[in-house]
Amino acid sequence: MFLKRKNRLTTKDIRYMLRKRNIIFSQYFSCLRVPQYVDKKYHQYSVNIGLAYSKSAVKRRKLKKMLLAHLRTLAKVQQPLWWKYYKLFFSLNKKNIPDLQSRFAWMSRLQQKKYVSTLAMKMRKNISHKLK
Repeated sequence: MFLKRKNRLTTKDIRYMLRKRNIIFSQYFSCLRVPQYVDKKYHQYSVNIGLAYSKSAVKRRKLKKMLLAHLRTLAKVQQPLWWKYYKLFFSLNKKNIPDLQSRFAWMSRLQQKKYVSTLAMKMRKNISHKLK
């Protein structure tokens, strides 16, 4: 279900990315990005869903799994668009968490997956635009 070890970010990578502060914002997500090392020909990414979204680990894990599933499919397609590989760290924007929670409250599981995939596509367009 989760990522292969080579595609995961390490704590060291995330700390480095936080120091660099190359951030791209979308409506619900922020993305820290750093170019990948020259010898690594693949993307590395990670998703963080904080306690501000929900104190229930089950709810946070469901959202994280939906995002990771979509990111996995995008990573296979993105290389021709970006022309180089990146380390990407995604997290929720704190100011829009209540809006996301209110939208998810009335949605079924299938609707939530579709909504997350549309959000991920918007985020991908935003990232692709900024990385060119």
